[in-house]
Amino acid sequence: MTSDRSSVLTSHSGGGDSADGSTAIPDYQTGDEEEDSRLKKLHYAALEFQKVQTNYVQYLKEMAE
Repeated sequence: MTSDRSSVLTSHSGGGDSADGSTAIPDYQTGDEEEDSRLKKLHYAALEFQKVQTNYVQYLKEMAE
């Protein structure tokens, strides 16, 4: 089966996305608003990175078929 990368990305994007509520980014309460904001942004970036990795692995698996 041959698939192109765009179909993989569109069919698998959004899984675990905080916008649909499946993975909520917590509100940090360290006592420092700047640190809370930094941690929240870092958490969001980590989730985005994980989604990209997941999509790429799926793409590689489909390419191997």
